[in-house]
Amino acid sequence: MALDVFRGLTVALMVIVNSPGNQTAYPWLEHSLWHGCTLADLVFPFFILVAGTSAVFSLSYAQSRGLTVRQLLPKIMQRAAMLFLIGLLLNAFPRFDWSHLRVYGVLQRIALCYFAASLLYLTCTVRAQAFIAAALLLGYWLLLCFIPVPDQGFISLSLKGNWVGYVDRVLLAPAHLYSGLFDPEGLLSTLPAIATALIGNLLGVGLLGESRPAQKTFLILLSGLGLMLVGGGWGLLFPINKALWTSSYVLWTGGVALLLFSGCYWLMDVKGLKSWGQPLRVLGTQALAVYVLHVLFLKLQAMVKWTLADGTVVSAKLMITRTLFGWAKAENASLLYALFYCALWWAVAFMRQKNRASGGVVRMTPGAP
Repeated sequence: MALDVFRGLTVALMVIVNSPGNQTAYPWLEHSLWHGCTLADLVFPFFILVAGTSAVFSLSYAQSRGLTVRQLLPKIMQRAAMLFLIGLLLNAFPRFDWSHLRVYGVLQRIALCYFAASLLYLTCTVRAQAFIAAALLLGYWLLLCFIPVPDQGFISLSLKGNWVGYVDRVLLAPAHLYSGLFDPEGLLSTLPAIATALIGNLLGVGLLGESRPAQKTFLILLSGLGLMLVGGGWGLLFPINKALWTSSYVLWTGGVALLLFSGCYWLMDVKGLKSWGQPLRVLGTQALAVYVLHVLFLKLQAMVKWTLADGTVVSAKLMITRTLFGWAKAENASLLYALFYCALWWAVAFMRQKNRASGGVVRMTPGAP
């Protein structure tokens, strides 16, 4: 239950940071321009970490029922393929111009990380998973910081001169990348993202252990602080950067996630205080549906235009923000719209949950937005 609540907290934060009512959002609700880590930069790694933990819970339960790796592998592949396909369709909407379809994306990265983390959980020991995560982070650091980029002839972590963009440009035409030269969900930077999912695996294994909840809380808290310390220190050499998904970013955000999760776990499983988390759990159990629907409706709002009396053309979202929250200053109006939009999708998730409880709706894939 604590995992659903933490996932729900992540979903709420996702909707809020993705849905500013205007162009004047508070800086902490915007992504870092390049190096650095804001509140908005925590959302994606939180989802990937939760995907790893959820996979461990699901696969452990399946194995307890006697299912083998050979039986589970097709299910894992099917779920990953479904997430990847949904991500492609979201990228294609509304124009469906396949010649300019962006191949990478949020759900595509989660699909790859989920598949890798699930496969490694089924085939590797806990120690081996930790070793693989460390090897991915160290190897990625060595590549980006010590080996010159072929088309540059020098080492660079800049937007236009890094290894991540180079690999994507070799594999795909510019029309299929986010910005033509670089994609923040590119293939190479998915490797350290797999390490994020493996941190989730290790969390899941720890939660399934036989230690008392209070001991688990302490170990999760200690692990989170340790990851933040190492990630922050590494960031002095290898800057914390979401777009590159740097190794320091993996450790820093993984540490923050464990820290916050330890708080949820302590309140719910140690102290037995569960009622406070029920509203967040509503979002946590409907994560994929909320992600897909909130993205679709953001795109629809961008398509619908209004012409004001002075001739200015504005989107439906901006018109709603001005109509409902025009009395507030720009930053507050932007945030109020985002909170309103989040509340709307909470209501949708709540109705889906009620319908599911009465047999009307099947729960969509957990562990991913």
